[in-house]
Amino acid sequence: MKRILFAIVFSLSFCGLAKAQNKEMMSNFQNEMNELFELVFTAPTDNERYNANEQLMVLMEEALLQPKSFDWEWKLPKTVSVLTSKDDKFRVFTWAVVRDDGEFECFGYMQVLNENADLYEVSALKDMSDEIFNPDETALTDNNWFGCIYTDLITTKHDGKYFYTLLGWNGGNAIMQYRVIEPVYFKKNSTRPSFGQMIFRNGKDGNRNLRRIILRYSKDVNVNLRYDDQFVITKERIKVKQDGRMVNQELERETPERMIVFDKVGPRVQGMEGLYQYYVPTGEECGYLFDKGRWVLKPNVHCKLEKNKKLDVIIDNNDPSTYQKKDPGYMHK
Repeated sequence: MKRILFAIVFSLSFCGLAKAQNKEMMSNFQNEMNELFELVFTAPTDNERYNANEQLMVLMEEALLQPKSFDWEWKLPKTVSVLTSKDDKFRVFTWAVVRDDGEFECFGYMQVLNENADLYEVSALKDMSDEIFNPDETALTDNNWFGCIYTDLITTKHDGKYFYTLLGWNGGNAIMQYRVIEPVYFKKNSTRPSFGQMIFRNGKDGNRNLRRIILRYSKDVNVNLRYDDQFVITKERIKVKQDGRMVNQELERETPERMIVFDKVGPRVQGMEGLYQYYVPTGEECGYLFDKGRWVLKPNVHCKLEKNKKLDVIIDNNDPSTYQKKDPGYMHK
């Protein structure tokens, strides 16, 4: 009996020690990463920022490969996005290095559950956005990624299958920036992410080959993009009695729905079509509603968006090496 009690006490003590050691190790990783992130965002030259970023990526990959690292609650700068799917299938980390000329280059890592091995595997995300031809319609991977700082990760479900959609922002360059709606999925028996799916339905005149939605617009304006509770306006024809006879009457109804809502963008003046550095919000608000495994465009959306809302991420014009998340900050999920 004494031997059994000793074994139990020893086992509990060993587990407690291992947990304490893991916490100390992950805390050390986090502290070192935060020091490097500070250099990535504030160092005075491109060379210093990129050198710090290279060291950071080596350290981060080592940290994410540690057992139980997926359970660690990361406390990183607000300029780093950390998002986790609701089913704990994966977690994605994204940030950007801003060059002296105002160009953004995004970086990221993804931890994805290997269900057969019951462990999380790690993929680095390589930003190739400047080299991707026709990115709206191109299937991409971790090695060929349309770089973004992701601001939200939407987990939806249809017919027993999970669908994951990322909302992102890319600071682009000195004259243009992007908002992106990016589906992500994983092929059978693979933990490598695949980006872009033809699950957007934009009406009869819309392009049915779109794999992601990219809003391109001027550097000096703000464009809303978020997942929120909004209202869809539906029209219903009913018969009513009028002057002694039955007539058709159109009735509008507002139905609350949770959807991806955004500002439609267009050229400031006619003749600038396709010159996205001159694109601004048109005043029309649209939404994508998830319906039976598809994102269906709802142009008649009565969006209650905040007007003149500041960008989630802005550039300090006096120091292009830094950017920061304005209220509300990145959510660490």
